[in-house]
Amino acid sequence: MVLTNSGGVQGEAYLLKKPVVIPRKNAGVVELVKYRQVLLCDPDNPCEEEILDWKPENYVERLLGDGSTPWRIAKTISLYLEHACSKNWDPYISVETWKLLS
Repeated sequence: MVLTNSGGVQGEAYLLKKPVVIPRKNAGVVELVKYRQVLLCDPDNPCEEEILDWKPENYVERLLGDGSTPWRIAKTISLYLEHACSKNWDPYISVETWKLLS
């Protein structure tokens, strides 16, 4: 079980399919609370029994995206470097041009 008030740790624990208890009145990642993937508990009035017995609902896939962001970033960097190594490199390439290259 992970006990945290960090939005980043909440997301990481969810991706690792670990039970997460958040001692806050509101969550950093509201989708995780909405789909009962984490337990939100009032830090001023915690319910110990609920915390100890809590298990997340069935795991809901892709609440934090589809996992393709690192690949999209790598592709963009690769295209940039490929373009930068060409003889006609323009360091001020426009957004429209990047959209065409992607």
